[in-house]
Amino acid sequence: EALQREAQTLAAEEGVHSELESASAEAATAEAKLDESRRAGEVADLAVAEARAGESRDNDAAQQALSRRTKLAAEEQALVDLLGAHEAGLWPPVIDAVTVAPGYEPALAAALGDDLSAPTDEAAPMHWRTLPALETAPALPGGVPSLGENVRGPEALRRRMAQIGVVADPAQGRALQPQLQSGQRLVTREGALWRWDGYSQAADAASPAATRLKQRNRLREVAAERAAADRGVEIAGSALAAAKALTQDRLIAERAA
Repeated sequence: EALQREAQTLAAEEGVHSELESASAEAATAEAKLDESRRAGEVADLAVAEARAGESRDNDAAQQALSRRTKLAAEEQALVDLLGAHEAGLWPPVIDAVTVAPGYEPALAAALGDDLSAPTDEAAPMHWRTLPALETAPALPGGVPSLGENVRGPEALRRRMAQIGVVADPAQGRALQPQLQSGQRLVTREGALWRWDGYSQAADAASPAATRLKQRNRLREVAAERAAADRGVEIAGSALAAAKALTQDRLIAERAA
């Protein structure tokens, strides 16, 4: 009986040892999983930080794109209002129908002066009348190019444009002035003028016509820049939305880890 009791005690102790070994194994497995989860958590933390940094950069880019578009839109509206204030009236001036290459605005303003304020409507008291090209128009002296090569406008200006030459500098203008035929003129891009009848004009001060022509050219530039800025805002907004979505996904992954 004593031996049986001892055997039973030993058997119970053996069962406890077996359970202890099993529990120790499970604990080791759990410890390994915990370490793995901690590492996953650290990786998730870094991923969230990276996503937030990317979101911040995209947000800055979106704000800059929006600010640029706002500034361009304001400039465009200001130019429209400024130019529109002069366009009201029964007979719009011919200057509003002229497109001049950038940099040639002072030359055109010097060559035509106040004549740019006249309309092409023949019902107006002062106006430009469309006439056919001269059959025997004199050539410009020195082979200088015509200002008309850099100006697009109504046909009524064709005769005048054909007899306006563009010289490289004042020295060339003074040298060629004596060779000018009746009605011909020479100008520099800066706005100096030499006329066939001996009249000369320095390019010291910008005329209202030159300022207006520059404003019209700037309006075209701003319109193109604003269209590009609109696309930039759309692209930046899409990138920011994607960055925010990525941040949310990584926050969920972080909480799960």
